[in-house]
Amino acid sequence: MTFKSFDPRIVQVDHREEQADITNAYRQAMKYAEDPKEWLLIAGVTGRGKTRLAAAIGNYCRDIGIAVMMVVAPDLLDWLRVGFSPHNPRSFDELFERVKNVHLLILDDLGSQSSTPWADEKLFQLLNYRYNASLPTVVTTNVNAVSMESRVRTRLTDPQISSMLLMGGFDFWGKSDPATASYARPRGRPPRRA
Repeated sequence: MTFKSFDPRIVQVDHREEQADITNAYRQAMKYAEDPKEWLLIAGVTGRGKTRLAAAIGNYCRDIGIAVMMVVAPDLLDWLRVGFSPHNPRSFDELFERVKNVHLLILDDLGSQSSTPWADEKLFQLLNYRYNASLPTVVTTNVNAVSMESRVRTRLTDPQISSMLLMGGFDFWGKSDPATASYARPRGRPPRRA
């Protein structure tokens, strides 16, 4: 998946206005890939292209020599759990350090994992470490802020380190009633660029 193969015009949309928002998100994701600093949160309903944009960022960065790891949240947790097995040649600590310290981490589909105390704690530890170290991180999600564990939400939405791309009229903040909501322009903070 690359920026060349991503065509915002063919992404599934519910409202015509969403097309322009997805095109804008595409442009902002390209700018981020050119100089990945801080965090980028890509949020929207399923089928809007979040994973494709995140993968395009990862592939672009890999091609210019940046170490990148892209992993789906539930798969990451499964991978870390394997580290506890006595038959695994790599320890949990070794695996966790690798994820925590990769130059650019792309965590896809945050919120799709089973919420257990262990999973919540490991995701918080991972994101908190990267937050405190100011390591570039891209996160995609289709859940709104009120559904996220509060410590994770505060890291993802800190305007001093994180920029947000909303894919279409996604109500990330969970402020409108889905039964009565009509299309609303995204209100995420666009990525900062010096």
